[in-house]
Amino acid sequence: MDVSTKIIQYLKEYPYARDTRRGVARWWVGLTEETVADALEDLCQRGVLTRSTHNDQILYSRNPHLDPNRLEHALRGEAD
Repeated sequence: MDVSTKIIQYLKEYPYARDTRRGVARWWVGLTEETVADALEDLCQRGVLTRSTHNDQILYSRNPHLDPNRLEHALRGEAD
């Protein structure tokens, strides 16, 4: 399973999760920050994830406009 798919699986189980790159790496997928960096950027560009800031830290979360059960479709670029 690739990193993006692991992130999406986590968000399906915890649709309101929001965390830093370090938190995503450690708690969501159990990988290094370096391993998740490209996947996070790609998911943001595809509109699956959104970025916000809190206390000067970037936080990643599911795009609230996407149904958690349709995240794989968004990853593949399929319309709802």
